Amino acid sequence: MPEITISSWVPAEPSAVFTHVTAYPTHGEPDFRLLENKYGKLEDQDGHSFTFSNTTRQHIDTRLLYTFIPPNRRDMKHLDSDWADRTDTFLPAGDGTEWTIVWEPKSKGAPFLVRWLFFRWKDRQRLYNQIMQPVVEHFEKQDFY
Repeated sequence: MPEITISSWVPAEPSAVFTHVTAYPTHGEPDFRLLENKYGKLEDQDGHSFTFSNTTRQHIDTRLLYTFIPPNRRDMKHLDSDWADRTDTFLPAGDGTEWTIVWEPKSKGAPFLVRWLFFRWKDRQRLYNQIMQPVVEHFEKQDFY
């Protein structure tokens, strides 16, 4: 099955983009208050992997396993959903970072095809505007170089 992907170039080094996007430090111990504010209630931790639970806007309880590999990767695995797992990568690209988000759908067949077509037709630009554009604008306002 094809992956669902968006990416952007961000004018900052990978560690700065990683920390800003994930709320997880590239060095030292994480601030659990920041992580819970971003991801929900912390249920479990194993090294750099954390299970969080939260209630969605549709009042559905979800649990996700986040694995942080600073400064280049964050994996998000839905434990109670058939939608998709997500991987964010932050790689050096010239004077900045190439940030890529890949969703790997868990569903197959017709349900996946409908989601993939809808993403290609409508959601790609909306997701870019909601997720990536604010980060790009944040770093464009900064003077990191």
